[in-house]
Amino acid sequence: MKSFLCIFVLLYLSINTSALNDIEFSLLASTQSPSYGYGSKNCTSIEQGRAYLDIVVILDSSNGSQYQGFNGQKGNVISLISALTIGQGNAQVSRISVITAATNAKVVSDLNAYKSNSDAIRSIMGINFNDNTGPAIDVQKALAAADQVITSTGRGPNYKKVILMYSSAMEDDCTKTNSMASTDESPCRTASNIKNQGTSIITLALQYQDGVYNPPVNGIASPCFAIKASDFLVKFVELFTYVNCFCSQEFTQFFDTKTCYRAAECLYVENTPTGYTVAQQIAALANGTLVDIRSQLKQEFVMQIASASLPLFIGLNQIKNPKLWQWDTGYNITGYDHFYKDNEAVTGKCAAIYKNGYWYNNICSSYEGAMGYIYQVSACDAGNFCGGK
Repeated sequence: MKSFLCIFVLLYLSINTSALNDIEFSLLASTQSPSYGYGSKNCTSIEQGRAYLDIVVILDSSNGSQYQGFNGQKGNVISLISALTIGQGNAQVSRISVITAATNAKVVSDLNAYKSNSDAIRSIMGINFNDNTGPAIDVQKALAAADQVITSTGRGPNYKKVILMYSSAMEDDCTKTNSMASTDESPCRTASNIKNQGTSIITLALQYQDGVYNPPVNGIASPCFAIKASDFLVKFVELFTYVNCFCSQEFTQFFDTKTCYRAAECLYVENTPTGYTVAQQIAALANGTLVDIRSQLKQEFVMQIASASLPLFIGLNQIKNPKLWQWDTGYNITGYDHFYKDNEAVTGKCAAIYKNGYWYNNICSSYEGAMGYIYQVSACDAGNFCGGK
């Protein structure tokens, strides 16, 4: 079925478009999986698992996009759909809504509209550029319309929401605008409200077909989610893998804004003191383990979220083998450690991280040497379906 759809799409586009000037479109373009290698559990790619997202697509139908570029946007979205399973209900499927945006925003379909990939593709192919056009895209109106679609037809909190917005407008720098905006008419204020509700925003800049794209640090998009539209087919697997990789509200996901790396690990700091072996048992009740720290990146992240609670037990100990340090996640201590001086050269001990960032050995007991602890559980992602919870 997917092969048939690809052939059908290519035929349609060859007949109806002479050039896709604003976007490099190819259903055969290569994709890349998320960047791995930080000594942590990686998010399951949407190519290896199945995404369960509520996606609202905003197509720029303004004069800044023009007819050919508008068809290029449609082609991009069809490529995305080919990597998803579109359906309805609370199953492990994704749903998609489409909005066209120029002077005004027009909802073509809400999230309840499409029951299959072919339904969505057929509808998107039939969208006419001239049905809703104007001099420029009004980003605020477009985002407000997308937010309304999510509010009225979105699923529960364990189905992540994402707005995919194509825009020929210059990217807003919200550093000053957020503090100055006094009403919800500001695109920055609207975007901030949407992101604060847990919805991700991916912006695809149409005006940066060539050259270097340096989006503002504080823009409309969620962190690391502002890209050139011409790069979308290379990056959409990574982007949507990360959107579909998340933690429940009480946990903090291991995420690094400098590298844009997101792990399938959710961390929780427990301040109530207990012995080490009891801390292990409490972590197990949540289907987790005491935290492992197998890279400098994660060491820095743990210090960032737990600095006010240190010292804390971590999941490094010599319980299984009194002469060997092992993580509760099953890894030996190789490649990275942060022990203070000779604290590693002991037997039969358990580890804790202190305010100076170093690890120290501690007694392994159910009550002696009690302190708080930090543990981790697996994130929900394309390989770990949480939608029914």
